Amino acid sequence: MSDPFDRPRIYINWARVRPTSLRGWLLAVCWLVVVLAVVALIMAVASTLFIIGIVVSIVSATIWFISSLFQRRGRDVIPYRDDQDA
Repeated sequence: MSDPFDRPRIYINWARVRPTSLRGWLLAVCWLVVVLAVVALIMAVASTLFIIGIVVSIVSATIWFISSLFQRRGRDVIPYRDDQDA
């Protein structure tokens, strides 16, 4: 078996990737702003849904607790009837 560190290495040619002109830097900054806005929107929606879930769970637990206070405990007891009446 080969050594796990013998895998091919991937190098990024930063001279080709890095913007060279003012227009390129402006476009890169705009893409960064768009990505950050999308991430912020996703985080806002996720946190809103999380808060809604917490509120719904607290309300349902409260309703369940209050309704369990007013339920009858045990089974109904009926008088015993022997087999001779049937």
